[in-house]
Amino acid sequence: MNDARNNPLAPHPDSAADNQRETALIDHLTQVLADRLADRSGAPHKPPWTPRDHVVVGVLPAVAVPPQQPPAPDEATADPGRRPVESLRGTQAPPVLALDFRVRTAPGRRTAQLAVHCRFALYLEDIASYAEHMEYLRGDEGPSGAQARPGELLGVWRRHDVHVPDLVIEVPLGEGDLDPPALSEAQQVLDRAVHRAVDAHFARPEARRPLTAGPQGRQGRRRRNVLPAEAMADEEAFHHHVAALLDRDAAPCAPQLVLSAHAQALDGGDHLIRVSLHNQSDTAQSDWQDLSVYDCRFAVLPGDGISIVPQRFHLAPRDYRLEELAEVIGRGTGCAAVPHGVGLRTETLPVHVQRTVVPRQAGVRHPRWRELADDPAPILDSVEVAMARYAREFATACRAAEQLPHHKAIEADRAQFDDEARRFGLGRECLDLDPDLKRAFQLANEVFARVNDGRPYDSWRLFQLVYIVSHLPALAVARAPAAGRPAR
Repeated sequence: MNDARNNPLAPHPDSAADNQRETALIDHLTQVLADRLADRSGAPHKPPWTPRDHVVVGVLPAVAVPPQQPPAPDEATADPGRRPVESLRGTQAPPVLALDFRVRTAPGRRTAQLAVHCRFALYLEDIASYAEHMEYLRGDEGPSGAQARPGELLGVWRRHDVHVPDLVIEVPLGEGDLDPPALSEAQQVLDRAVHRAVDAHFARPEARRPLTAGPQGRQGRRRRNVLPAEAMADEEAFHHHVAALLDRDAAPCAPQLVLSAHAQALDGGDHLIRVSLHNQSDTAQSDWQDLSVYDCRFAVLPGDGISIVPQRFHLAPRDYRLEELAEVIGRGTGCAAVPHGVGLRTETLPVHVQRTVVPRQAGVRHPRWRELADDPAPILDSVEVAMARYAREFATACRAAEQLPHHKAIEADRAQFDDEARRFGLGRECLDLDPDLKRAFQLANEVFARVNDGRPYDSWRLFQLVYIVSHLPALAVARAPAAGRPAR
């Protein structure tokens, strides 16, 4: 799987240089944060570090599976036709990382071939050195506090990255099982990769295993994984006791990472496919290993004759102006779905880029206060011409949408813009007919130019100028004498 970040929200090449530099810096810092939260440095970690406390990205933890309880006597003799009541108390759904996406295939096709590329990390322990044990036992007491006392056999956590590319699966497109037999070969490849990593680690003599029964605890029971006080006397005693007490017959377990996929028919012949990774490990399998799987990521690429098509995000507003933004490549569970070549991939630390709105000039002269104070006509002329041009474009778009569901909405917006253009034209007419109003408009711009002299801005935004001019008729009417009434 390609580790390069596929960022569809990168800055536009025409954006300002400062914006592009800021975006590059933020993108770098975000990647550094993701690497820290996922612990992708690969460095070993001495005690008391644990992956459970420090790795927080893409984690599929092992869960405690409750034991199966035999049915109560009244349930065993109950009417078999009645549906039993299921209790969720004491149960937990397996952790999952999943992608849901829409596919389009040729008519009559019965399966969808997908290639899945997986990456994840397992954390396994080596036996910590004598010096690391003493440093941990010493704590904040300093060298004088390093007295010989019983202590747990500590481990140094090491990350084992597992990459399983090209898991080819055939997902039935008809009515079929949720976990079809077509997945069995891919599952076997995944299982072998997990077992190889675990077996390679525990083939090394320094791999941490549990100890045989250690000293008695307060309840009179022999405590496991605890070294006696004399083992901490010196390094030679430490190695001697570890070699004597290490339970080399303890069989390690491998996490049970399960790949599954199924399809659901949609209207129009398309199908909604869900590909997921579950950790079905039971914490009761081993009390001395971490069976969680960390930094899980996977990508899905369609095979020949299959294409992944965007689907609508149903929580997006029903607005024709946002239709393109309302479509997504897929949906994620425990992640976000982002584009990956012709397919998609999981992103367990999703990033949202909030874009700024930059008004288009569309041939309009920059509405600088100084120029408006000297002679507003050239700038206002350019605004009026641009509004007329946009009205024609709007009318063309409205005609093209006559058969579309959003035609009424675009027609209403067109009427609203036409009214705005009419009110702007009326404001211009008032400026031409009323010298005092024109002089007041020029003086207002003169004041803004003087007050903001030397600052990095010297003009209105275009919508501000249009708003002001559109309200000039109200000022003209307020100071004009009404019919049959003397002027004040």
